[in-house]
Amino acid sequence: MGTRRPALLRALYVDPRAARADVGLLRTWLGRGMSGVVMSHQLLAYEVQVDRDDRVRLRVTQRLAWAVATSNGAARKLPHDGAQVQEVVLRKVGEEWLVVRVRSVPPEEPVSQLR
Repeated sequence: MGTRRPALLRALYVDPRAARADVGLLRTWLGRGMSGVVMSHQLLAYEVQVDRDDRVRLRVTQRLAWAVATSNGAARKLPHDGAQVQEVVLRKVGEEWLVVRVRSVPPEEPVSQLR
């Protein structure tokens, strides 16, 4: 979320409505006076499922290792979190890969059940 412009964030999605949660989070941060956030995610595991030449599903297990927010010129360390599993569906549109959707997945859900 390095951008301050929600329109740029929405442009990463096939359907801008799918970006609502991320755009809402960005607006919340901006509304609190945060002008920048730097994060480091630790990738713990991933699986790739190719549906078609223009559609890929990723099952990603990651955790937020550290994050720092800047507000009014002062840096503030943000809390880190535990491992999370997400399904990310990407579709190739022209020469770009865009996000179709992101959803949280229970860690025990088999890849074959990814929707």
